[in-house]
Amino acid sequence: MDDDDDDDDDVSGRLYHGKPSDMWALGVLLYTMLYGQFPFYDNTPHELFRKIKAVEYSIPEYVSFHHFIIISIITVIIS
Repeated sequence: MDDDDDDDDDVSGRLYHGKPSDMWALGVLLYTMLYGQFPFYDNTPHELFRKIKAVEYSIPEYVSFHHFIIISIITVIIS
């Protein structure tokens, strides 16, 4: 499947763009695996989507050395 052929909308209401959307999803998955909680959460879908669009999340105060190394490696790869 070619990225140009994608018709589905993402949370922002824009057309789905494969690689950027997949990288974002990977980041959410990694956050959830590292911290044991979702980066974005709310009881109502409207408020949840608002938080996602505003990139409103926090990193827990405790970050282990291993977490720091993983985040550092990913930051270098993405840069």
